[in-house]
Amino acid sequence: MRARLALPLAGLVLGAGCATTSLDGARHQFYHGRPEQAARSLDSIQPTQKDQILYLMERGMIRQQAGLYAESSRDFIAAAAKIEEFEAYSVSEGAGSWVINDTVYTFRGKPYERTLLHAFAALNFFARADWDGAAVEGRRVLEALDPNIRGDYPDDPYSRYVAGFSFEMIGDPSSAALQYRLAAGMTEWASIDPETGRIGAPGDDGGERPDPPEAAEGELVCFVQMGRSYGGGSIRPSPGPLYAELYADGNYLGRSYTIEDTARLAALTAEEEAVRKTAKTAARIALKEGLSQAAAGSTDSHAVGDLARLVLFGLLEQPDLRHWDTLPRWLQIARVPCPLDPGSLELVVKYQGGREAARYRIETPPLRRNGRTLVAFHRHLFPGP
Repeated sequence: MRARLALPLAGLVLGAGCATTSLDGARHQFYHGRPEQAARSLDSIQPTQKDQILYLMERGMIRQQAGLYAESSRDFIAAAAKIEEFEAYSVSEGAGSWVINDTVYTFRGKPYERTLLHAFAALNFFARADWDGAAVEGRRVLEALDPNIRGDYPDDPYSRYVAGFSFEMIGDPSSAALQYRLAAGMTEWASIDPETGRIGAPGDDGGERPDPPEAAEGELVCFVQMGRSYGGGSIRPSPGPLYAELYADGNYLGRSYTIEDTARLAALTAEEEAVRKTAKTAARIALKEGLSQAAAGSTDSHAVGDLARLVLFGLLEQPDLRHWDTLPRWLQIARVPCPLDPGSLELVVKYQGGREAARYRIETPPLRRNGRTLVAFHRHLFPGP
């Protein structure tokens, strides 16, 4: 009896441990500024089917940071396709989750993570100047945020803004304005002009802008990502400790504002899931107790029942803590006047008090031009709370 219980359990635990260890190693390299090395280490991993979507999410984000935009897009799109493939309920996974725990489920990501897959894929298309490809991902954002699909899970103003901007870049201003209007009604840390998409501090209707530099005939839109999402929903949402200022040949253009904090999305998602998880956990514990008593009764041995409880409760009753770890926490956007030929473009990361934290050059790619609009994005990595 002990052998029959122990051997399958050992395989289950070791299999999960290997996959988690490999992903954690790549995440460590990523957060220590080695995205190319992290991407190579992930290329050698053969994830289990239940973790394949998580693996693609992580590798897609790491490849994006490494500048592998086409490869990153393929990962994000493949993850979204697999989510659709696994949307049908699996009888075997469902049964296993009642006896073991929810980690036997194929990881599909939270609803907001599934939406952000398409938003970040759109950024990759921006970096390749593929405006039509970005608009395809923008439409997929709207499909994911459709109330019939999303249900009572939170909407996402950042993804809506990315979708709107992708429509603007293909010459569809009415569709863009609709998404800007929806995003403006949801974000609390910035103001968005519903017609133009201009972004400013809360309360200024997106209109507060610095004096434009000489020959500022164009506009720079920079999608700025800050920090690290922990996905647990226990961190208080905030606009973040950092923001980005943009300069062209030393002339100040403007700054970024937080549109969404993924901690807010995680917290609202956790609230939505809490009731159903509590009910299922209580039912699973009752089932496991019944199995333990049945095991003890079949042999008239309290030791067998105690061993069954140890396995079913002590070793298998574990929460599913998997989440998209490399996802940014603070999703910011800067939309500022900019010369059509800006020369040297710099992004300066600053703390809310004004002290400089880091300085970067914005180069091509990801910087691209579409008419009079320059488009870029940047990820600033720093330790989270």
